[in-house]
Amino acid sequence: MESNIPQKSSTFTTETRSRSNLSGQILKVRLLGVDTPEKIAEKNKPYEYNAITNLTYLAEWGLNAKDFAYTMLYNKTVYIEFDEVAGLKGYYGRYLAYVYLENLTDFNALLVKEGYARVYTEGECKKEDYYLQLEEMAKANKTGLWRIMR
Repeated sequence: MESNIPQKSSTFTTETRSRSNLSGQILKVRLLGVDTPEKIAEKNKPYEYNAITNLTYLAEWGLNAKDFAYTMLYNKTVYIEFDEVAGLKGYYGRYLAYVYLENLTDFNALLVKEGYARVYTEGECKKEDYYLQLEEMAKANKTGLWRIMR
């Protein structure tokens, strides 16, 4: 199995489904433990983001998350970390990884903290409890997509 030490990578593109160049290969990477809304309203589900049922609103936040990821990751050097709890690949064959910015900020956590994503609890990962704490803080502060909540 792969090392759990963050590995240097580059050319991440947008969204939670990103590509990275690792050891000369193009890999499909899913950001582990987080889920951003879909960019197309009909692809979102009511109540997937707690009590939010406005699918158009969620799609807007899907676009916001894409733009944020693009700004933070495109043509930047990043580091990736695999998680022995989650495994190396997910259901669709994509690598599951935590992504760290060059300054070692956890980008997955940043998405949750800034309200661009919810915690993806449908799978397992070692940072789930930490991410859930960040999500609760984002909700309490009505940050990002959570500002619509009462």
